[in-house]
Amino acid sequence: MKYRLLQILKETPETILTHNFWKIFPECKLMEEFQDIYTKDKATTKKKSSKIMWAIVLMIHPESMYYNIPDKDVQLIVTFIKDKTFSWDDYHSEVYSMKSILLTQAERSLVHWEETMKMRDKSLKTLYRETLKTKDVKLIKAMDDILGNNTKLYKEFNQITDLLKKEEGIEKTTKKDVFLGDEI
Repeated sequence: MKYRLLQILKETPETILTHNFWKIFPECKLMEEFQDIYTKDKATTKKKSSKIMWAIVLMIHPESMYYNIPDKDVQLIVTFIKDKTFSWDDYHSEVYSMKSILLTQAERSLVHWEETMKMRDKSLKTLYRETLKTKDVKLIKAMDDILGNNTKLYKEFNQITDLLKKEEGIEKTTKKDVFLGDEI
């Protein structure tokens, strides 16, 4: 599933929509986690549920063109799903399940870490503004130390990301060799 998906994620959102998710990944129709989305879509084309599944993938997968957009959840509703009544609140378990299926444990950990770092950045920015208003030198110094620690966390995050990419490169090479029938 992962390698089929990576090929599709290289395409534009418009092109992705031309692919019916359920035809490309028929195994997902059988998974309990996604049966509700599939069966609630009464249309024979399953276009609406396919669009929801693609939106979930585009939101969570690090290779997605939407992944680094800060408000990707809102952007996906507006530009991809195009349904004003749609709410991500109705799909928390499906999003969680898709993360479990598509991402390795290392990738899931990095995604969670990255999400936490983004929340931390947003909170620190607000807190720093408030701290500057107080003009308390000791408090400002403490905030500077916290911000310095944030930089260290990002460096560590980037080092682990680089290691994961190297491991993925090794894994792809190994799978390619097996696929081509080379002896290992």
